This record gives sequence, structure tokens and C-alpha cells, in this order.
Amino acid sequence: MRRNYAWSEAGKPAHVQVPTLRAPSTTLLAAISNAGLIEAAIKVCPKNMKRTKGVRRGTTSTDFLVFVGQVMDRLDEQGRHGWYLIFDNAPIHTPKFIQEEVEKRGYHMVLLPR
Repeated sequence: MRRNYAWSEAGKPAHVQVPTLRAPSTTLLAAISNAGLIEAAIKVCPKNMKRTKGVRRGTTSTDFLVFVGQVMDRLDEQGRHGWYLIFDNAPIHTPKFIQEEVEKRGYHMVLLPR
């Protein structure tokens, strides 16, 4: 965080140190139906992780696949096998392996148009 204004003597630049407040990245994954909430999960990424080339820090497609598996487990428990799962076109929703897993479990996957 950087402040744009500070007080100083006339003709001298202001030097101010402000502590940074960096919160960890938090992702909420949720599945809803007309009957209400089916499943919800929160993923908090460690804030001390440094970026490394080629290594993803945030929520990945694999994380999403685990969540979708939990959703399908919950739907199976509720006797709702074979329902349509509707996703937007976020990059973590679109890999082929997610669609294959959904169809393998007997559900139908629909991606909303862009």
C-alpha cells in the first residue's frame, strides 16, 4: 500500500513508510440448486508462497475437480443422480478431464456461453 500524499517541509519530498496489508487469496466454491445449497468449500492460499514460474498458486482445475466430486457425492446421497451441472466458462471449469469425470459419474455438464 502506498500513500499518495504526506506532509513535509516546503521544497523537500515527503518520505512515508506504510506497512503493507496483504491478505491471503481466498476462493469460495459453491454449488446451489432450486432446493438450496448443495455443497460449499473455501480454499485459502498460503500468503507466504512466492511466485515460481510455471507453478500455480491460486485455485486450479484439479482443486475444482475435487470440489465437483464432492458435489456429485452429495447429489448421489440425495438421490439426484444424473442432474445437469451448469458452469460458467472460467478457465478452471473448462478442461476436458473435468467433463470426462462428470460424464463418467453419470451427470451432464453444461458450460454457459461466453
